Amino acid sequence: MTTRFPTYNEIEDFFYKNYNLAYLYEEGLEDYFVKYDRDLSIIFNEIYSLKPIYYNWKGVEFPVFIHNNTFSLYNEDGKISFDIYLNVFLFLSGWLEIKNTARDKHGRFPYNESLQKKYNFVSIPIVNIYFELLYEVALKNEVLIEKIEFKESIIFTHDIDQFRSGWFENIQYHLNHFSFKSLFQIPLNIFKKTLKLKDDYLKGMEKMLEIDEENNVETISFLLMKKSHQNADFDIFDNRYKEIIEKTIAKQEIGIHPSYETFNNEKLYLEDVKALDNLSQKETKKSRQHFLRYDMALTPKIIEKSSIEEDYTLGFAEQYGFRNGIANPFYLYNFETKQAFHFKSIPLVFMDVSLINYEQEKTRKELFEEVKEFLKTTTKDYNCHFSVLFHNSVFSNVKYKGFTEFYKDIILSLNN
Repeated sequence: MTTRFPTYNEIEDFFYKNYNLAYLYEEGLEDYFVKYDRDLSIIFNEIYSLKPIYYNWKGVEFPVFIHNNTFSLYNEDGKISFDIYLNVFLFLSGWLEIKNTARDKHGRFPYNESLQKKYNFVSIPIVNIYFELLYEVALKNEVLIEKIEFKESIIFTHDIDQFRSGWFENIQYHLNHFSFKSLFQIPLNIFKKTLKLKDDYLKGMEKMLEIDEENNVETISFLLMKKSHQNADFDIFDNRYKEIIEKTIAKQEIGIHPSYETFNNEKLYLEDVKALDNLSQKETKKSRQHFLRYDMALTPKIIEKSSIEEDYTLGFAEQYGFRNGIANPFYLYNFETKQAFHFKSIPLVFMDVSLINYEQEKTRKELFEEVKEFLKTTTKDYNCHFSVLFHNSVFSNVKYKGFTEFYKDIILSLNN
């Protein structure tokens, strides 16, 4: 970064901007932890070379990266022994992805480059633990403080990318997993395409809407405005899809799925938002970047110039868990203005295709059970408000066999 690193007071302001989203209290909390008193710019610039100290909170081993080399969680005065403000800032500000410039072929920050991967804590929302530690010490000191309970733990979301590619991906699947059944399925999919029969991914969209309606699931569908090889495989303004799009807008909350090139292009981003405004006849408030493309130094500044109030992009493409170490909404930090951005980021903790598009050593069934247990444990142990993503295409039954029941199982587990 060429700009001045924020001062401690600016970091403190940012902390409370985020803490206020989850807690109500009547006084400052700076007296309940030990502050870090060395040069901030040095420690943050060295962050990837530092080894954390581990503490235990309710049976969970969690790391702390900015510390005073104290191996006890509390000092003799009962204060938390590490600086809460700085460790929260480390994960919520976006600094970790600005500092590390490694990117994958889509320009995304790779999970393999993260501290979460290096120290194996991606499934632990460590910022929530930092928050809770401060909450608990404040209570012990008779501070009037209470948690803000979120309406729902999990926000179900859909990215609407494909209406026409089911036949092709079905054939690819059968070629890669050839069996006696493939001898019939490959010609059948060619036949369906030739006669212009309804594609499996369009049927998947219909099934998705039906499941959400039957189970009274409040969902957000993110719509792509552009058709291209890297964007939607259909023209959203084509009359063939008018009925299904109108039904989606009528029955679900709608957000923009800005096209592939928008994550670092303000003009294209604003064009997409405006196009959805015109289609839905209302101002667009929610977004998620296509392919989860997100440049921490650029994309937030672009989003800030739009009508977007909530962005749902920030999760790892390759792995379920917590990209920013938090299980509820938060604000990113603008290193130029030295203030929080105005829009909220809603964590994305699981994306369906992560289980099949990236190398996995476990079976699909094992992964389904693992993710369900992760979601169950997280929502039980923490005050959560995060999103999960299921594309409309996974509600088909060839390449994505089992995903429909997996989705229903998650819904059912929340209702029990």
